[in-house]
Amino acid sequence: MTDRMRDRLPDCRQRHLWVIAILAWLCALISPALPALGHDLGAAIKIGILANKGRDECLAKWGPTADYLAKSMPGHVFTIVPLDFNEVIPAVAGATVDFILTNPANYVELENLLHVSRIATLKNQLGDTVSTVFGGVIFTSAKRHDLAALADLKDKTFMAVDEKSFGGWHVSWFELLEHNIDPYRDFKELRFGGTHDAVVYAVRDGLIDAGCVRSDTLEQLAQAGKIALSDFKIFPHAGLAIDFYPFLHSTAHYPEWPFAKLESVSSQLAEQVAIALLSMQQDDPAARAATIAGWTTPLNYQPVHECLKRLK
Repeated sequence: MTDRMRDRLPDCRQRHLWVIAILAWLCALISPALPALGHDLGAAIKIGILANKGRDECLAKWGPTADYLAKSMPGHVFTIVPLDFNEVIPAVAGATVDFILTNPANYVELENLLHVSRIATLKNQLGDTVSTVFGGVIFTSAKRHDLAALADLKDKTFMAVDEKSFGGWHVSWFELLEHNIDPYRDFKELRFGGTHDAVVYAVRDGLIDAGCVRSDTLEQLAQAGKIALSDFKIFPHAGLAIDFYPFLHSTAHYPEWPFAKLESVSSQLAEQVAIALLSMQQDDPAARAATIAGWTTPLNYQPVHECLKRLK
């Protein structure tokens, strides 16, 4: 090695140390912007959603929310996983989804058994009306003059949505019990239509004496031009607690659907998703596609627990 080369070594070492220092500074600068821990860059974050109106409608309704979250959280990809009533618990138990959006009854069951935790509650919207609570509506055909009160439903045929549907069955079941009607004993026949729309059409077409769906279902179908509200008779709720509730209803009110994280999802990722959801504006394409006004902080789901305890 020449004397000249030997003299240049300290300068090379100094430049090398400067490069290391600069790289370390850049890493420190960039790291806060990196995606949350728990998911690799580009790995799809799966949102399981109860598809109570069918898988195609679920994807059309909630797909834009996945796109919205991806835009809000660069580096992450979100995908919607439609689930029927029987698929929700296995999906969470097997951790084949990361987040779950389902009805309140499913949620409290998942909270109790599998330790999911809510991070937001949706704000439902129909027209200019926004609500964070909902209930059930029990109804019959307007032509059925023999069915004037809930007591008249004994020994009649009745249809609900699904045995695991909260708005489409549990809340109305609770109300019937409050009026001394045991649906599993006092109806001539109890059937389940599978979807809210199917129940409405069955009652309209005279295939069943009466039925129940979640509140706002009748208004949605009427707004879409699929039914006329004048074709139906509603059994009104006798309580005063939800006089403010704007939709046709026959039951007490309960908090809207919660968006929850699985126990395996990091708090950092859950916080980012929650912030993005709470920041969604009412006029955002994702909100319009889902027919919601956005999201609010998680509500109290104790009334749901009490309802399910009463139903055992």
